[in-house]
Amino acid sequence: MSGGKAPVYFDASVFIAWLVNEARKWGSEAITAIGRMLKTSENGDLVVVTSIITRIEVLDYFLDEEGRQSFKDLYVKQNLQFWDVDLRIAEKAHEIRTYTKEKTGTAMHTPDAIHLATALHTDCNQLYTFDIIRTHPELAQAIAEKYGIPLLEPKLADEDRTLFPRD
Repeated sequence: MSGGKAPVYFDASVFIAWLVNEARKWGSEAITAIGRMLKTSENGDLVVVTSIITRIEVLDYFLDEEGRQSFKDLYVKQNLQFWDVDLRIAEKAHEIRTYTKEKTGTAMHTPDAIHLATALHTDCNQLYTFDIIRTHPELAQAIAEKYGIPLLEPKLADEDRTLFPRD
């Protein structure tokens, strides 16, 4: 995808948390971590991938005009990649839904399956989300076991906590 580091994936919940500053809901450390990762991607040191459906999910959220514009401004960032849903991603999303239903009794929601399928298709080594981890931890565990991609909540690395203590 890009020379060097594997890209990371942000689902829509991560962008929404950052855009509306959901520090009370997810913690200030998570919001700070998202901002730092986006800044790192803007500097060219990290590639952040997401599906084009993120645009639908984020712009349908209750954002003010400034929030909508901030999200649209991300489109011009060189190391933020929006991927279309093609047949390969759709087929992988279907496979994921079938697997999660068989494994846990609950099929992953279609948008979440598309996010995961896109992350796998683009060789992301981490998928950042708030949705699945807290609402369906059994799905997160099954996914990590089957597909080898951890589902993580954004947080500061230990060295970031030392260098940049929380506000």
